[in-house]
Amino acid sequence: MVTPAAPGAAVPGPVRLVARLLRPRALALGVAIGLGILAAGASLSQPVLVGGLVSELQDGGIAPGSIARFVAVFVAEALLLGLQAYVLGVTGSRVVLDLRRRLARTLLRAPMSVHADLRTGDTLTRLVTDTSMMRTTLTQALAVVVLSLVTVLGAIVLMLVIDVVLTLVLAACIALTTVASLVVSSRVRGATHDMLSHAGDLGAALQRALGGIVTVKLSRAEDREAARLARHAEAAHDSGVRAVRLAALMTPVANGGVQATFALVFTLGASRAAAGHLGVGELASFLLLLFYLVSPLVALFSAIAQLQQGLAATARVAVVLDLPDESREAAVADPPALREPALSEPGLPEPALRVRGLTFGYGDRPVLRGLDLDVPARGVTAIVGASGAGKSTLLVLLARLWDPPPGSVTLQGRDVRAVPLPELRRRVALVEQEAGLLDASIRENVLLAAPDADDHALAVALERADLTRWVESLPDGLDTQVGERGTAVSGGQRQRIAVARMLLLDPDVLVLDEATAHLDSDSEHALRRAVQEIARERAVLVVAHRLSTVTQADVIHVVEEGRVVASGPHRELLAHETYRRLVRHQLLDAGDDPVAGREVVEVTG
Repeated sequence: MVTPAAPGAAVPGPVRLVARLLRPRALALGVAIGLGILAAGASLSQPVLVGGLVSELQDGGIAPGSIARFVAVFVAEALLLGLQAYVLGVTGSRVVLDLRRRLARTLLRAPMSVHADLRTGDTLTRLVTDTSMMRTTLTQALAVVVLSLVTVLGAIVLMLVIDVVLTLVLAACIALTTVASLVVSSRVRGATHDMLSHAGDLGAALQRALGGIVTVKLSRAEDREAARLARHAEAAHDSGVRAVRLAALMTPVANGGVQATFALVFTLGASRAAAGHLGVGELASFLLLLFYLVSPLVALFSAIAQLQQGLAATARVAVVLDLPDESREAAVADPPALREPALSEPGLPEPALRVRGLTFGYGDRPVLRGLDLDVPARGVTAIVGASGAGKSTLLVLLARLWDPPPGSVTLQGRDVRAVPLPELRRRVALVEQEAGLLDASIRENVLLAAPDADDHALAVALERADLTRWVESLPDGLDTQVGERGTAVSGGQRQRIAVARMLLLDPDVLVLDEATAHLDSDSEHALRRAVQEIARERAVLVVAHRLSTVTQADVIHVVEEGRVVASGPHRELLAHETYRRLVRHQLLDAGDDPVAGREVVEVTG
């Protein structure tokens, strides 16, 4: 589930977040409220004008000018309300647009340690459903509260002028109704939060099932997953019904209070008019003002409930906005000196990458335990080891997908934590083992890391990744869509697209997390030749699972239980027991170089 990255970190309060989001749109919101106040003024003037018309009628006739003023005020109110609705609608859409942009940027910039805890379905619910609910809170409900309060206060002032006793009775009735509404609305907020949380759980469960749909089908688990989704749907339904029930309770509370107030004031006003304390025109104006108060009062109480619902959604969104930004984390300006001795030979150039005493784990699970290795500035460096030895963890630390301890990893003598992330990820280009593609065209996926690359650079990258002939054979060429997560292309094609994408960066270090794992023999040989060519100009670091990849490496590091236990070229390492075991049981493949394979068999028996 979504949680702030740092324990104890303060999450912005919903009210403060609403204020912060509205600040850039304060002028537009002020204009909308101003239009509403003018409309409220026009509305409140109508009972007074009606009272004047009644008085004129008693005195012998209504002047044409009085009728014209009444019609003008009525038309002005309608125009002002229409314009206000438009301004509020546009402002609300802009506020939600700004908010969704901020949420998207925050999620994309959050560290991998945060993404490990995120549930995609719940996050999407916050980004779409919760922000849509906030739109009502941020503009319409807030404006309705302000305008209703202005209307109510304005009407009460006018009523005080007409009759103090009736106004005090009215104010007492409104206060009682407001207290009852606030009691109900406070429970609406909690119920809405539960409803949105259950909706997030449902989204997460749906994403789990659809994200692994092939596994679900092959495991014959469709019915079990459908039942699981149904349980989440029922929980969301039940919490939604509770929220709706409490919100619906606002209607009888508000209407009942307003109607009781109207009946009481009408009866008391009639008795005061009969006793001579009120004139007929004054009573008509007072009752019309009371009648005009019904809609603003009901709207006020409904808006209070909407505000509570919106604040519940805002609280969930605030948690996402509070996620840390990996690019803003503290960098090490002067990295501490690495412990010696260096693994590289004296007099050789500074390695492209140097790792010293690297210790790292996920939570309480240690993975790397004081790992040391050098990656020369040129040539192929291979890392081999059993599953779980820490090979892939090392690679993601080099690209700072997770942060290594300060001073543990340097790039050409500079602590990687002191290198700005965009620069680091251009200079250290990582091709993942399970190459991820976006739901876009081949061109967009290859250009993802270097969108400004020209056609020549693109063509060279495609050729080096052995993609040219395949792309030319497609009807739409580079504009062919790869589908969601690249499902419309094969695993080998996904791998080569990812390699081409990283080659466009022209990196100092090309890191391949077994990039040949999904390639056929022809494509593997082509990519191997490309790697050898690339290694003449820069460092290439590969995690190897096949002997053919290992034998071409200049240096091989054998990793066991989070440490490098042996280093050297292939022929020398064949004398090392751990390396022999790995070659015999994991690296040797029928599709590998037969000469190297015979050599391994001869050495290992």
